[in-house]
Amino acid sequence: MIGMIDLINGVILTSVVIRDKAIVQTHRSNSNQESGAPSNKLWYDSRFGCERSRIRSPAGPILLPAFDRSGKLILSSFTQRLFVALREWTSKSYLIQSRQAARVMDLTDTEFSHQSALSIAKSAIETSLKDCVYNRKKVLDWSNALVAAVLLGLQSLNKPLKYAVTCVLMQKTGAGLVTSASCFWDPISDGLCTVLWENATIYCIVTVIPSQRHKVMERPAELRADLQPVYDALSIKMQHDINCISDPDRHLRRRSLEKLYRSLHGSELNVHQDILREFFRCNLKKPLLSCASADPIEKCRELSLQMIGHFIEKEAVTCTQDDLQDLVNLLHARLGKIPYPEPTEEIRLLILRIYTEYMRKIAMQEPLISLRDVISDICNALGKAALDPYPDVKKAVSECIIVVSKHWPKDVKLQLGTVIKPLIGNLKHQHSRIRVYTLQAIQQIIPCGSEALPLIFQELLEPALKKLMFDNAPAVRKQLNVAVATWMDEIEGSKKYHGILFPIFLSAFVDESTDVRNSGLQQMQKYSEKWMRRCSDGEQESEIILDEAVPILPWCDDVDTLQGSRLLAISILNDTTMNQFLEKTLDWTIQVKEKYLKISGVYYALIGRHVNKYLEKIFNALSTVCQHEEPMIIDAVRQICIIIGKHADQELVLSSLIQMLSGKKTGTDTSHHRARGLTLLGMTIEGMDDFRDQRNDLNIVLEALTATNQQCSDTEALGELAYVIASIIDKIASLILTDNQRIFKIFWILNNIMAVSKVTSSAYGSAEDTLMKISNATNESVQQLYGIFQQQLLDGMHINTEKLTRWDKSDREYLLFDFVCRRSGKFVADNMEKLIPAILLHLDSATEPSLRLAFLALLQTLLECENSRMAFKVYSRSVILEGITPNIIWKGGREAATIRKVAMACLYTIFRHQLADQSCLFETAPEIFPVLKSLLDDFDANTRHLVCLTFEYLFQALPGRLGEEPVHQLYSELLKRLDDSSDIVRKAACKTLIAFSQASPPEYFAGTVIEYILNNLFIHLDDPDVSIQSAIFEVLKHAAKINAALVVEKAKENQSRHHHVLNP
Repeated sequence: MIGMIDLINGVILTSVVIRDKAIVQTHRSNSNQESGAPSNKLWYDSRFGCERSRIRSPAGPILLPAFDRSGKLILSSFTQRLFVALREWTSKSYLIQSRQAARVMDLTDTEFSHQSALSIAKSAIETSLKDCVYNRKKVLDWSNALVAAVLLGLQSLNKPLKYAVTCVLMQKTGAGLVTSASCFWDPISDGLCTVLWENATIYCIVTVIPSQRHKVMERPAELRADLQPVYDALSIKMQHDINCISDPDRHLRRRSLEKLYRSLHGSELNVHQDILREFFRCNLKKPLLSCASADPIEKCRELSLQMIGHFIEKEAVTCTQDDLQDLVNLLHARLGKIPYPEPTEEIRLLILRIYTEYMRKIAMQEPLISLRDVISDICNALGKAALDPYPDVKKAVSECIIVVSKHWPKDVKLQLGTVIKPLIGNLKHQHSRIRVYTLQAIQQIIPCGSEALPLIFQELLEPALKKLMFDNAPAVRKQLNVAVATWMDEIEGSKKYHGILFPIFLSAFVDESTDVRNSGLQQMQKYSEKWMRRCSDGEQESEIILDEAVPILPWCDDVDTLQGSRLLAISILNDTTMNQFLEKTLDWTIQVKEKYLKISGVYYALIGRHVNKYLEKIFNALSTVCQHEEPMIIDAVRQICIIIGKHADQELVLSSLIQMLSGKKTGTDTSHHRARGLTLLGMTIEGMDDFRDQRNDLNIVLEALTATNQQCSDTEALGELAYVIASIIDKIASLILTDNQRIFKIFWILNNIMAVSKVTSSAYGSAEDTLMKISNATNESVQQLYGIFQQQLLDGMHINTEKLTRWDKSDREYLLFDFVCRRSGKFVADNMEKLIPAILLHLDSATEPSLRLAFLALLQTLLECENSRMAFKVYSRSVILEGITPNIIWKGGREAATIRKVAMACLYTIFRHQLADQSCLFETAPEIFPVLKSLLDDFDANTRHLVCLTFEYLFQALPGRLGEEPVHQLYSELLKRLDDSSDIVRKAACKTLIAFSQASPPEYFAGTVIEYILNNLFIHLDDPDVSIQSAIFEVLKHAAKINAALVVEKAKENQSRHHHVLNP
């Protein structure tokens, strides 16, 4: 049997070999416990007819016993190979340190006692075997007990040695047993002890081979006497694994590190802190640092760093300049250049966390250790590590920079540029949490200062910060506000950076996130208190006077707490600051434009009346974006104008905007520029809560709007004009509604807007709403307002002059005339005497066809209007003869056809509403009958339909009055309409024939006329359309009143000819 034990590690390895069918096993147990049942892994060896198992040593080679061909154990060969393996195993790691160990250890303690080993082996054999008879089933138990007893006895010697124990058990059969063994390393500490024993049935050979443990143990410098034994025991127990950290075998190094790591988290190292500190300093610091910085195996480096971190956490690493230098060397060696010497990102993260934790520990001790000698290496390593693609490494770098900058600002100042550039690059990282941590690091490091700080701000920091204003993550924008507030307070000579930082700081107040806005308000209140103190201490060069009126800030209830911020805003007010705001409002991106417009509004609210100096600049900039297609931009401009209207001088505001409306500046005399001015005027008036008319400002504004109204024609300008009027009514209605002259100016402008605009346009809707507000405020209906201001309206349209002027279709007077006439029938009825000449003037053939058509459409509307139609009775003859008849005469062309159709609609409406009496009909019939007759063949079905309807009402208005000549001229033309391509016209013709039969005496139809009419009627009575049959049948019934006998006769003649059954 072969057994090996490491007393320090407490590991037992036993091997058993039995003569017939030899069994080989492995067993591991703790030396302080009894051996448990062995676990066997066997396989059958066909060469020797026996079962075998692999022996796996923790750090040594695999050993198998040797047999001859007859199955006998060749012990000498096996032992020889065992010693060779042990020599190779131990010499690599321990031989180098043997001379150092000899100088430190007491030679008496390491001397091997041959006599003691011999006594222990004999005693163990006698105890285990004695008078036992060979029994194959008990051999395994005997071997375990024998080896355990020998190893236990050797352990009691308390020697710093390792032991290899071999045991051979064989059945005694008379063949005899011969073995040999030899061993030599060191004549003092190493040796060999062999015991041969036998009884009647068993041979037993036990061999003990000791070897020296090698370690140079450093004694603790200062340790209490009562702690020294615990320290010594801990050092002896851990020494083997500590030695193995530097072993060439990577597996051995890893296993040793893993065992040490487990010990750290177990109860073995739960000792006094002084012991732990001295144990790390004397035994572990150098091996662990060496392994962490140079071991090629990733797991070994990781375990070493984890143990270093554990000792730092337990405060077992001293906060001295030497330890700091060691850790800085590790940091710089593994992270100080690119590509990183440390290839594993998790280990790079671990290094940074360990170093950060150590710096926190150092920062808590007094006095504080200076970093002047190592700051360059620290900043170089952190700057390189900040470029690491691994996000957690970037976070760890930021945390480390925060710690170092907070406690060693003067040292960091020397190397600020080395770190700041990589950090600013990390502000573009895709993970928001990395951007937040980076901002926190920059927030802490910037106040450290540097001679190059102005250049850093200009070239690196300012562009990056302005981009962060638009970051998608609210947490980043919140941290940006905190950082900027900190810099404005803590940077040495921060005043020169206020112009850059304050707009960025104000961005929090226009943020869409409530959390960001609240954070910004908290920072502003905190900063305001400090700024007020600075102003009271006389830091400000000139006195700053705040407005008496407190600004209204929707995001702050207690404005008094912001006095300091208002002072700061005023102190940085200059051309450069104002240009910075205005230039960004012209940015081509919507997001930037909107953000800076909102920030500008906050700034203008803070500076109050001091904005007067820059009104012209502000309005010029706002005019370029006030009509932007994006609603969010328009809303931002509106907020700025409301703020200006609230705080700026009213006279200066109105003067600037009216000048813009007048178009006096070069290149501004266009409708587009006036529309912009109107937009800004309306928005600004919204903010004038206390409009003052001390200098007749309102009349000046109304006159300017009236003049602008005449020059505005496009929808955009009209919409803005309507908006301005609405703003005026909303804000200063009390100054207008008490003066009829001012009401009429508003009324006139609103009517002009609606006259020019489409009904569906926003300008029309806004103007109509405002007109209703005026009506409600004055307790007068809209129709009554037209009656009140009818004379002013007529004068404005130049209707009451002796000589009328023919309008063009684009003339503003015509558009207003058309609108007012359509909107107010009562106005038309009351002023028909003045309006009819203008209508007839534009209905003669000399008028442009399109305008003539427009007036015909207006006439049709007025004839249909209940309030105005009866006023036409007096003028029906003139309208029919002078206005309608010339326009229904046939002319070629599509436009002429449309005019005829509309004119026929007007004539039909006059007859349908009985607006022409019989005297008028007798007078106009000779003129219109030939024209209407010719239109029965018009190519437009609608016109033919209207002609039929007109004849119907005309015949009904003249019952029995139609002469014989008209009957003879009209009957054949009317019968032709029964063959019309349009069923609507055919049905209308049937009704017309009925009225026609009643318009003359029966004798006028006698003879050929009635016979021809009946022949045609019976032909169409066979129409497949039932509705046509019914209409024709009605005509036949009225024809029977003229000549019933002839109708019956014609009916009999056609009875057999019809194919369709009549369903009357």
